[in-house]
Parts: sequence; structure tokens; C-alpha cells
Amino acid sequence: MEDDHRTPYADDALRVENGTQPEEIQEFVRRRALNPYEFDDLIIWDFNNHALNAEAIQTQADDFLYDEYVIPYQASGVWGYMVTLLPERIQQTEILTYRQQEGTYNPYPNYLRHSTDKANNELRSELAAKLRERDI
Repeated sequence: MEDDHRTPYADDALRVENGTQPEEIQEFVRRRALNPYEFDDLIIWDFNNHALNAEAIQTQADDFLYDEYVIPYQASGVWGYMVTLLPERIQQTEILTYRQQEGTYNPYPNYLRHSTDKANNELRSELAAKLRERDI
């Protein structure tokens, strides 16, 4: 099945391999954080390796509930590190993912923004205590 909506790799794609150094990831984050995609009042920080489908964004822009979004890096282990490098404004921005089959973007909540520090800290403490109990 051919996928007409697949976007090519961006010119500055970050291919993470076993020897990739933190400085390479940091430079990628710097570049992408300082150069968001802007359309009307919409700002999108794109950390994905694939080129943004600007036509889809422009078509859907009026349907988005928020004015700022982030498109995460596709490898979750790398994205977890990238998030720690970002200023809070970008860390807490709502999420967009691309649906290649439809050629559309799917917004969903950023749970860093929609959870409380208290609940997060309580869970973190509970897990740490249980791991200590199990000597892990």
C-alpha cells in the first residue's frame, strides 16, 4: 500500500545511533527550538526528523484549540532527554503527531501540562520507596 502523505526527512534530521553524542542532540534541540514553524497566530516547534506538512497544518489551523504545539522526536528515549533541555514554555506545549495515512495532524494533551506537580511528586516518591523496599 503506497503512502501518498509520507513526508521526506528534513534537511537537518538527527539520526541517533550508538555513537551519537549529547552535544549533537543539544545542537539539534537548539536549532529546532529557535526556529519554530509559524502560521498566522500558530507556533509549532517541530522536533521530528520528517519535514513538516505545512499544507496540512494550514488546512487544520482553524480547528486547533491552542496556539502553540510541539511535534516530538520520534524515538521516545531521545525525546525524553530533549524535553529536559527545553524551556518550560515548550515542555508544556500541547502535542501534535502526524497521521501519514490521512495526511493530517492529531493534537493531544501534553500530560506535563495537564497533571499536577503534587500528584507527579507523590507518584515519584511512592515508586522510589517501593524500589528501595525491594532493594532495586
